[in-house]
Amino acid sequence: ETTTNPDPYDCSKDVSNWEESWSTLKQQFCCKHYSRGCMVTTSLPYDCFAGFEHAHLGWSKPKKDWCCENYERGCEVVTTTTEVPYDCYAGVANLEKGWSEGKKRWCCDRFGKGCPE
Repeated sequence: ETTTNPDPYDCSKDVSNWEESWSTLKQQFCCKHYSRGCMVTTSLPYDCFAGFEHAHLGWSKPKKDWCCENYERGCEVVTTTTEVPYDCYAGVANLEKGWSEGKKRWCCDRFGKGCPE
């Protein structure tokens, strides 16, 4: 036969007005063990709007992570770049003589630039 120690507090009693009726110890116990009677803070750990334009330079990693998770601001941007073999907008005015056949084909296929007339 097993016996369990009863909780020192009844966390379902007077839950509707716990702020007035529960002792501090009961609030702490019930919050920790049953997520009841927890004080809600109105202050946030970070201001995700102040200094946002310089977030990549001035914000700490914890602030970036928190703001990203809660406001989708300050998120680390992961980019992968694929090197493009040709700039199809450079030298367009002189493409007949200035572009190689490879550049003309590549730019024609992708951007409609340098195509044979």
